[in-house]
Amino acid sequence: MLGASGVSQPPAVVTGPKLSETPERDSALKVLLAEDNEVNRKLAVRLLEKRGHHVDVAFNGREALIALRNSHYDLVLMDVQMPEMGGIEATAALRASELESGRHTPVVAMTALVMKGDRERCLAVGMDGYLSKPIHTQELDNVLEKFISIKRKIDPEQKAHPNAPIEVGTETIDENVLLFRLGGDREFLAELVTLFREDCPSMMIRIRTALRQHDAAEVIRVAHSLRGPLANFSASSAAALAAKVEYAAAAGDLNTANAAFSSFEPELLRAIDALSAICEERVP
Repeated sequence: MLGASGVSQPPAVVTGPKLSETPERDSALKVLLAEDNEVNRKLAVRLLEKRGHHVDVAFNGREALIALRNSHYDLVLMDVQMPEMGGIEATAALRASELESGRHTPVVAMTALVMKGDRERCLAVGMDGYLSKPIHTQELDNVLEKFISIKRKIDPEQKAHPNAPIEVGTETIDENVLLFRLGGDREFLAELVTLFREDCPSMMIRIRTALRQHDAAEVIRVAHSLRGPLANFSASSAAALAAKVEYAAAAGDLNTANAAFSSFEPELLRAIDALSAICEERVP
């Protein structure tokens, strides 16, 4: 299903760079966000809308291609791993269609992949940039600034970049970084955490079942779906263990994946407890 984000924009306490509430018209981009994970999608939409951009969403590469056939976008933020059609395949299809139309829609990859050659693979298929997940606001602002300046036909170096984000610490959940990413909005964080907490039990059952049935593809899918939100929540230990499960399954080593999953379960519970505690705190 394709449509506008529908995310509301109530005033929020902002910690970090001040986000413009009334951006200039020529600075507002029409963005297509292709992302299948609900937590990651809602977070990206919130960050983009707070910066004054209009966002449509697609849940996989096929929906993104339909949207691109029906409308013009200044920028596409394309998740690499999605069901039905991933970002690599969707971008390849888009670039093929543009050979006839003569158009070029900017596409920036969004991925948590860290395997050697992934960045080169994204660029080789015709993507215009690469944005790592979890999303860092400085990197996002740099990407947006590039395409705003293209839209405005000015030199990108003429625009000053926002301040750098707060340094990442060593806690299981880095509260400063997490709240910085959300503009200090604990209410929105609570919404994301509740959504994630509700999804976790069924996802853990899916991984356990897949490990018993030696279904590596399912292990990869579910571990990846858990890893993305955990990284966005700054739950670095839990995200790293989810990545270990995912990569071991991708290598066909389900024994290692199973061992990593045993370590992942208690770490996930600790991460959820820590996130819940942060949500319960009140801004002074």
